[in-house]
Amino acid sequence: MSISTEHTKNRTREGAKLLESKTKLSTLQSSLPVKGEFISTVKNATRGIKTRIIVIKGEINSPSLIGKKTIIELGMLQIKEDGTLKEPNDLGIQSGNVKFVQRRPKHIEELMSNFSDVFNKIGKIQDSKHKDEFLVKFSMKQDTTPVAQKPRQVPYYLQDPLKKWMEQGIQEDIFEMVETGDPITWCSPLVVQPKPKFSKITKEELEPHMIRACVDLRIPNMYMERNRILQSPIVEDFTYKFHDSTILSKMDLKQGYHQLVLHPDSRQIATFSTPWGSMRTKRLIFGAKS
Repeated sequence: MSISTEHTKNRTREGAKLLESKTKLSTLQSSLPVKGEFISTVKNATRGIKTRIIVIKGEINSPSLIGKKTIIELGMLQIKEDGTLKEPNDLGIQSGNVKFVQRRPKHIEELMSNFSDVFNKIGKIQDSKHKDEFLVKFSMKQDTTPVAQKPRQVPYYLQDPLKKWMEQGIQEDIFEMVETGDPITWCSPLVVQPKPKFSKITKEELEPHMIRACVDLRIPNMYMERNRILQSPIVEDFTYKFHDSTILSKMDLKQGYHQLVLHPDSRQIATFSTPWGSMRTKRLIFGAKS
């Protein structure tokens, strides 16, 4: 569904007749008054498509929205199975020079060298004031009896990439082996699967980064107490805050959970079994309730 405003339509040269619309629009907080709808040709450099545009009464401080179906037909969204764009047609913009600019950071090597502590291995989030590491501790219910679960079998073809993945984790101070003779109170099984995008990779070509391994914490979660409940943002939160923005960037923390150090008192709770012995995690792992 494509949406525009009465003010925007009046400012353009679009002479299409406004028709009655039965469409109802609403936001999270209120409904939007619909003036009507019209059919117009939306164009880009290579294609054009006739589409239905819903008109909202008055003026809203927001750009017009193009619907998903229209974007796909314009070839601006790669949905086709072969990954190709829509073929050009005769409705595209016929004049003007269109330049595609790919923006890349300058002097990447110099940047990574100057801030090698940021790009090297998995970091640890620190308190900006005291420069101390943030320690995460699991809050357990009183009088809880630890549960050591039976190990879960790992398919043979996943054992080699899993072992390499564990060795990398030990080198990066994320995991540690449970020493012989140390008592094991809590112990959870490990779940290992190839990542979906590597599902067609042959078993012999699987690498550590192509698998997803996680600790099944469902049993420990039954005895954990929540110490915080946060409301996750939704798409509308971002569109409201950034509606005037013209340049957007994204930062993705590499293995974000592992950047938080797990308190020594909680590491026994995060013990997990592997085909080569039991291990403990020294960093926070996803799936914990607390």
